[in-house]
Amino acid sequence: MKKVKTEIRLFAAAMLALCAGCSRPKVYQTADDQLALQIAKLGNDDDSVSTFKVRLRLLSPVLTELAKDNNEAMYYRADSCFYLSDGNRKVYPLMLQPIANGASYTYEYLISFPQKYAGHVPVNLTYQDHYFNRRTYSTPITD
Repeated sequence: MKKVKTEIRLFAAAMLALCAGCSRPKVYQTADDQLALQIAKLGNDDDSVSTFKVRLRLLSPVLTELAKDNNEAMYYRADSCFYLSDGNRKVYPLMLQPIANGASYTYEYLISFPQKYAGHVPVNLTYQDHYFNRRTYSTPITD
């Protein structure tokens, strides 16, 4: 019994040591009274792309009412709503994958951009709404 407790303590210590080296990605966010945008830059093994996890949350009752008619567009035509910019140049995603999260009035995506543009910091990741309020939400990515 004493040997099992010792093994459990060693295992717990090893897990803590491993997790201490783990780091969570920094979350960038911007919001107004109608919509919240959260962005996390993810680490990946492919040096040619930078991948981001993006969450859009509709906050306004007016927008949540519009969501019923625009769900399909947000899943299949949202790729043109996102771009990177550093000055006058806009770079659209190589890939945008919707994530089914089950949360009402919340849309999540994995978005990949070419590393040669996303790797230069600071760069702005922008969501230009086409379906709800036609506003533009942008936040600088600094790492």
